Amino acid sequence: RNNGTLFADDLRTFSLATLGTTWLRLGAMHTNSALQNVHVKVMGVIDASSVVVDHARLETNGGIRTNSVSLINEAVVTHAPVEGANVSRVDIDAQTLSIDATSSINVDGMGYPNGVTAPGLEPSKQYAGGSHGGRGGFAPYEPPSSLAYDSVYDPNLPGGGGAQDDDNAHGGGVVRIRAANITLDGKIQANGMGQYRGAAGG
Repeated sequence: RNNGTLFADDLRTFSLATLGTTWLRLGAMHTNSALQNVHVKVMGVIDASSVVVDHARLETNGGIRTNSVSLINEAVVTHAPVEGANVSRVDIDAQTLSIDATSSINVDGMGYPNGVTAPGLEPSKQYAGGSHGGRGGFAPYEPPSSLAYDSVYDPNLPGGGGAQDDDNAHGGGVVRIRAANITLDGKIQANGMGQYRGAAGG
């Protein structure tokens, strides 16, 4: 379904549970949400009493508002990569968040691409690393990295891309969590990527 609304009954149908690695694109999700053995992309807000991601991959681009979020059995929550001025975030507002030892929130490389940084700043030049809350590295007498940006205490922007000549130097994405109780046995990561000129973390 494209740009529709997915309800709890839809999530529990056999046809959805057997989609395998196919992305299902949705506008929003409501009620109780249980994702199992699927790849789901949600462009709107996930507004549900509970969200369970079980051996599934959830790309959330509009935020999650719920009482509880559980990631189990190699579950992954991520967001879309930055495209132009469009910046997505994993934005969770919940009473409880639980991530088991096999699961993760992973936005590695989902930030600004190589040769791109926050609006209004010059990107990192050739041979320079990406910047974010601190400035990326650069060698003496070589073109400089981008200036640092964003809040150190309340960051809300992705990591800056590394030099334009490193196609893989994409910055880390954005994860924002407001939860009264967090059980973290897995990982939350927003690393910058890059083969030669590393990008900045989110």
